[in-house]
Amino acid sequence: EQLKNLVTFKDEDDFFLADDVVAQLVEMDRSGTFPDLFMGQGAYVGSGVRLSPLVRLGRQAQVRGNVRLATRVLIGASTQLSTQANQNMAVGEATEILDRNILKGRITIGRKCRIETTVRMTGSDEHPMRVGDNVCIKGTTYLYGCTIDDNVLVQNCYLFNKRIRYRQDASGRPVPVAHT
Repeated sequence: EQLKNLVTFKDEDDFFLADDVVAQLVEMDRSGTFPDLFMGQGAYVGSGVRLSPLVRLGRQAQVRGNVRLATRVLIGASTQLSTQANQNMAVGEATEILDRNILKGRITIGRKCRIETTVRMTGSDEHPMRVGDNVCIKGTTYLYGCTIDDNVLVQNCYLFNKRIRYRQDASGRPVPVAHT
């Protein structure tokens, strides 16, 4: 009832928002920031998650742990974001994490990124995962503990503890990083 003007629900009987997240949204509205969130059917937002205005969660999306979603973040259907108790994950403004992705652990994702379907990313305490701004990651890709510069295109890669630098061709277009 507290959320009826703050969140649009695809199915008002099939979602979960932890009590501390509900309190955060109510406080956001009280302070003059209208949350305007969307939650798909079966979406789950656990305790400790921090949401910003205009966040969109798809059907069966799950966000658990110390995860911070900036303004205009899209989390696609059946995508899972999670951290351990001592870890933090941050997703930058206007980033899209599309359907069926799994992101776990200590991860920082910049602004205006696009993580397409079937991507897996993991960051540990020893090897955190860092993604710059305007990065696109797609294809069957698994990244562990990597650092990715701004404006990089990564596709169909299995990379562990690598620094991925931006490269461009003679016409100025990004050269995709594609390792198998």
